[in-house]
Amino acid sequence: MRTQLFLLLMYALIQIQNLSGMFSRTEVNQVVNVNSSQPPVESSSLFSYYPGGLISGTTSFLSYNKYTLLAIGILGGYGYVCYTLVKANNILQSGRSWSAWKHHIEFSDLALTSQDDLARELLNDIQRQYINYENPTDFVSPLSHFAQDIEKEQSLLSSYIKIGDIIMKCHASMLFPISADLIENAHKRLERLSFVRHVFISWSAHHNLQQNSVIKKVIRRVKRIA
Repeated sequence: MRTQLFLLLMYALIQIQNLSGMFSRTEVNQVVNVNSSQPPVESSSLFSYYPGGLISGTTSFLSYNKYTLLAIGILGGYGYVCYTLVKANNILQSGRSWSAWKHHIEFSDLALTSQDDLARELLNDIQRQYINYENPTDFVSPLSHFAQDIEKEQSLLSSYIKIGDIIMKCHASMLFPISADLIENAHKRLERLSFVRHVFISWSAHHNLQQNSVIKKVIRRVKRIA
């Protein structure tokens, strides 16, 4: 269904381009006819068809190609939205993202687990995932990568939910790779990701790691993720 809709949009773009080109040729011919007393001047300039200089030429160019530019803008926006949704869908389907940390455990049960045990397991998973093979004892670098990744996940999932809500309100979900179930799952993932942040921040506060400037920056970055 989505493939057919995409092909339909592409066909519409081609037709709009042809229509715009026909209008442009007609208007250019009219300009030439009006100024028929002046011999045509050969020029390779983009605005050689438009008298009056660069500003007038730009205005004329936009006027002659407004349908094509409008279609390109619509398709470009559609493509960007689909790209964002597909990226978020990949996170939702992945069991290795931090928003899926301990996904085999119900969130209600996870919240009742000892914070010390969770912090220890989280730190082990962070070090294991971002291990520096050139310097295996490097403890700080994996924490920095962890902060970057959860910030990206938070931003992407939040955008996914906002875009998804707009799409659902417009009843246009058939045009995009999104559904009400996926949006609900994204909300749950954000809740779990916030819990992971809480475990990490609690661990850092308990061990008073603010003395290390690099770790201090990492903690500050994790805290400001909204």
